[in-house]
Amino acid sequence: MGEQHIPGPREYLESADGQQVPLYIIRFDKEGKYKDDGSLAPLLAEAGNYSDIFVFSHGWNNEWSDAIGRYRAFFKGYAGMRKARGLPMPPDYRPLLVGIFWPSAALAFGESGLGPKALGVDAEAALQDEAQYQRELTELADCFAADAERTEFHALTQQPSLSESQAWRLAELAAGILTDSEAEHESGEPPEVEGLLRSWQAMADEIGAGMGPDLGPALAGMAQPAGVAGGMWRWLDPRQLVRMLTVAIMKDRAGVVGARGVGPVLETLLRQTSARVHLIGHSYGTKVVLSALCGIAAPPRKVRSALLLQPAISHLCFADRVPGKDYPGGYRGAFERIEQPILATYSPHDAALHTLFHWALRRDVDLGEPLGLDKAVEVPSHYAALGGYGPRRAGERLMPIQAPGEPYAFDGQVRVYGLGGAKCRIKSHADISNKYTWWALYSLVAGAH
Repeated sequence: MGEQHIPGPREYLESADGQQVPLYIIRFDKEGKYKDDGSLAPLLAEAGNYSDIFVFSHGWNNEWSDAIGRYRAFFKGYAGMRKARGLPMPPDYRPLLVGIFWPSAALAFGESGLGPKALGVDAEAALQDEAQYQRELTELADCFAADAERTEFHALTQQPSLSESQAWRLAELAAGILTDSEAEHESGEPPEVEGLLRSWQAMADEIGAGMGPDLGPALAGMAQPAGVAGGMWRWLDPRQLVRMLTVAIMKDRAGVVGARGVGPVLETLLRQTSARVHLIGHSYGTKVVLSALCGIAAPPRKVRSALLLQPAISHLCFADRVPGKDYPGGYRGAFERIEQPILATYSPHDAALHTLFHWALRRDVDLGEPLGLDKAVEVPSHYAALGGYGPRRAGERLMPIQAPGEPYAFDGQVRVYGLGGAKCRIKSHADISNKYTWWALYSLVAGAH
């Protein structure tokens, strides 16, 4: 189904109890402005009739049909598991579903990693990749206020390779984009040009060394020979830096959509209803829902639960203190705004978050998300992803994600749990709709009554 403007619920899904559950889709632009298609007013008018409201945000690289399909598949799977296992809910249980749609596909990356869906596989794929690259450049060029910088950026990024001076200049332009980004953070330290160049090199070396089959062909075109013989600027592929920029800017966009767009809607739902509100986010969608919750100045009441699926945010976002900084993790305030413990999945099989994230996102704003496995697994960087290594320095508890029927023993003193998806319980970045994640959601929702 294409992107059609349908006032009211997008469709109805059947619950395990045979109820017809409305699914609303609320659309925002990249600045967090609601795209009025007649959905929001009916949602707010009807929401008070429901006992439980689920607010779900997709992550990067979701077109309209992808997002609708993801929400539909997750909730159908969840309802199917409940029905198959006879999992009860209280008599007053009446759910309503809210899917968030935000423009995450303009800078499209493949589901398995931080690279395009197909690179260098055949002539047709090469043409598709080239078209995608040009779309990325157009999006990034809009970030420059000056025409001269826009023209210079375009000229440099069209080169097959760069000299050292050209690479330095491209990094300067890139640093300017990141400094001017919309991300809210306290420190405001601008990206340092040489540091950006070193991240560029380190990311390529990591890819060149090989990252396992999960990425498949998605990153093949980004691979460069490992090592830096003859100096750190031996390889100078502008596409590598462009794709690092797209990752950073899309992450910032998720925060803007959450704080400016979803936040006011969430605040209204909390104020106008007594429904239990459950937040669900995947990938950058976790930044959407957490920014929405933490961006409310004075929430009228708490949300009931939050399930973060392979979060593409800092593993220090809930930390009591970010290493080397004088501030806590940017989302630590969520502890006081959510009744149930926060559940965050992570997996060594998510190559994008376990292997690549901490090379692509190394700005000050990425360290702990400041606003404005197993503990034996060593975190490779302060910039590591929550979805790659689980929460740290937050009084967390790490445990394997449980199969249906295996109870979670939540401790009232622990505010965030990392649910490890090893042993192929979470096989990739996109593998977030399965019996393990459905059971995690049920464990929160059933425990909330």
